[in-house]
Amino acid sequence: MHRLAFPILLFALGLNANSVFADEHKPDESDAPECRFCPDTAGREGRIELGFGKVSNKDPDFSDGWGFSDRGSFLVGNGEYYYRDDDTGYVELVLRDLGLDSRKLALEAGQQGHFEISLDYDELSHRSLDSAVSVYRNPGNSRLRLPAGWVDGDSTQTMPQLASSLRRVDIGHTRERLGLGARYLPSRHWSWDVQVRQERQSGTGVMAGSFITQSTLLPAPIDRVTDEIESSLSYQGTEWQTRLAYYGSFFRNQDRALVWDNPYTPLSPGADQGRSSLAPDNQFHQLMLSTHFQPTARLGLSASLASGRMEQDEDFVAATINPNLTTALPRQSLEGRIDTLTANLKLFYKPSAPLRLSAEYLFNERDNETPVDDWQQVVTDVFSGALRSNLPYSFEQQRFRLGADWRLNRQQRLSAGIEQDERKRQNQAVEKTDEQTLWLKWRLRAGRLGDLYLRLATSSRDGSQFENVSAISPPENPRMRQFHLADRERDEARLQYDYSPAERVQLGLGLSYADDSYANSPIGLQSGQQLELNGSLAWQPAEHWHTHLFLSQARIDSSIDNREALATADWQADTEDRINSFGVGVARRQIKGKLDLSLDYSRNRANGDVKVITGAPNPDFPALSSDLDVLRARASYQWRPDWTLHVNYWYEHLQSRNWALDGVSVLTLPNVLHMDQSSPDYRVHVITLSTEYRF
Repeated sequence: MHRLAFPILLFALGLNANSVFADEHKPDESDAPECRFCPDTAGREGRIELGFGKVSNKDPDFSDGWGFSDRGSFLVGNGEYYYRDDDTGYVELVLRDLGLDSRKLALEAGQQGHFEISLDYDELSHRSLDSAVSVYRNPGNSRLRLPAGWVDGDSTQTMPQLASSLRRVDIGHTRERLGLGARYLPSRHWSWDVQVRQERQSGTGVMAGSFITQSTLLPAPIDRVTDEIESSLSYQGTEWQTRLAYYGSFFRNQDRALVWDNPYTPLSPGADQGRSSLAPDNQFHQLMLSTHFQPTARLGLSASLASGRMEQDEDFVAATINPNLTTALPRQSLEGRIDTLTANLKLFYKPSAPLRLSAEYLFNERDNETPVDDWQQVVTDVFSGALRSNLPYSFEQQRFRLGADWRLNRQQRLSAGIEQDERKRQNQAVEKTDEQTLWLKWRLRAGRLGDLYLRLATSSRDGSQFENVSAISPPENPRMRQFHLADRERDEARLQYDYSPAERVQLGLGLSYADDSYANSPIGLQSGQQLELNGSLAWQPAEHWHTHLFLSQARIDSSIDNREALATADWQADTEDRINSFGVGVARRQIKGKLDLSLDYSRNRANGDVKVITGAPNPDFPALSSDLDVLRARASYQWRPDWTLHVNYWYEHLQSRNWALDGVSVLTLPNVLHMDQSSPDYRVHVITLSTEYRF
């Protein structure tokens, strides 16, 4: 059966929903009760905003996601349109950022209570690097070629044509998403929904290619499409609701593999080219049934069951492009298949007005049915190695939760709960982990004294005996514990206080703390702590004045023990991250009934230190830092009842330091041919002038 046959069949069944439920009560005018005091919303209204803008600096790190073009200047284009007829028909149109490379369009129309149709389009531009360099003459192509007459070398310092062959290359891609949707209500109890979406990504990204110890960063192609379809049939009654849904996702990559010329002197005959497969075509299907039943106000039950299947059966790319290596594959394709099953059950019961009890059970399974074979290793198109087997990872999760919520009085509420999370894994060093969590919450509403919220939680995770997976070669250090499998003790606390000392003043204070301990890990993560403090103030000194202020600080510390050889730890690394944020803003509305002004400023500072402790003196890594200042100002003048003039100013300054990038040129590393990337560092001004017409 064609992969779209089942979604199309479900779509067709949905189109016939009206005939299927022909006996159901059809909506008519008598279904809608008369509203004597509802406002008359019939008619049309909307706005159109047009203008222009200018960006002072076309830095890709700033433009990424915003959609500013290389031209520097851009069009300001926004619009909204709303129409309601005298009955229940409507049309809504929203346009955003039409002059940028990141634009949006949304159209919806229909008749409320009968049917709805929608169209959505959005485009997002990612510009990662425009100052990158490469020796390849066709960046973004699936076959990367060196310049004519290229002379290779054993290292970047011995490539005689390297400096003269470097060319600028733009690294980035565009994502376009188009969606169509419809909803049909054949009766007051039944509804049918369908959504179809397509996402297309195109451009140039970065991937690494290597020949054992010699690596090259490659300007790789991005040309892929994802189609999605979601359809559901729902019933909503007085005491129970149910929904049957299908979801399908289909991924297609227009390029199967990337082939590149080797800029280094080949390490073996025939290794003058490399080839790496790209993301293969794949698909996912899922059917889900969910229901909610509440016969009384004191008792409720919810349940859901979802069954899915992931498939990847694209033909393999040959194991090597080296003509001197002959390696046969055990089968033509992966024949990959993963079956998923998720079941969820929730129950609540109120034995009395102040007490509410709840229980929840979750079952989540990923069953990897991909066949297992022995594969002949090919080490970066240089030589053949020993046989290895693919490991189909699978897991099963069961989670239980019990909770109680007790209203002590009109001001206080106390909640407590317990949770157990059990996970079983295949082909991993720890076969089973059990984690128990206890939590307690207290809420106090003290009127003029404010609102107080406190949450305390503690959890303990214990794993089965650690055993190395025999199929993993070379073997892992038997003393190493991966952090998500290791025994762990975690304590958490969160406190939030909201206070309003005056009618127009709101104050908020927050504190959260978490502490993790991995005491049973000879090698691996040892501990982690996180502390966050935040405060906010909102003040309205007069009717048309608004001010706000916020402060936050986060501290994240961790410690890890490790060793390169298969032995006990002989070095330790401590990381310390500090993030501080500050922001202030003020707004003045309706100055002489025509002018609105606003000003916002934020300052963010982040620093990271990595300290390595060994038996011999070693210098610390240089500090990592990122400093961001953002200033926004806006003025709007309503010079006529339906015309408004807008002026916007945006200033952003980012300074960052990363020792792994800064000061590292193309010639710095003899065995890495990279793209001369540096840490983001820019100072940008953006100004826009536009006029808005409302109708």
